[in-house]
Amino acid sequence: MSLLIGIHINEAMAANAAIVSKVGDRVFPIVAPAGVEDYPYIVYQSTMGEPELTKDGVLHDNVATTITVVSKSYGEAIEIANEVRNELEFVEVKHDRFAVTWCSYAGGGEMWLDDIAAYAIEMSFNFETK
Repeated sequence: MSLLIGIHINEAMAANAAIVSKVGDRVFPIVAPAGVEDYPYIVYQSTMGEPELTKDGVLHDNVATTITVVSKSYGEAIEIANEVRNELEFVEVKHDRFAVTWCSYAGGGEMWLDDIAAYAIEMSFNFETK
């Protein structure tokens, strides 16, 4: 179920001690809350793609997710982004209501966010879910 990918992302971030030690519970869907002052944090946003179909039905759903790490320190942003990638890429996980059967890194980039004077590392991932 592609609509549940946020559950997987939140659980994966919470399971990684290195991420939790830096970010705590500041992992937000779609947008960080207005006025968030604690850094670093992670924001994710997903787009549900067309499912893979077979003559027997749905093989899996496709989900493209962008995960952005925001920090006041460039080095810290890179370290956290690396941990995020290692936590998600090539991992298969069975959750109560769905499973993530594949995840691949699709690219990313770096940027400076003038409005909050922070660094951002943006990464794109492709998930397959059942």
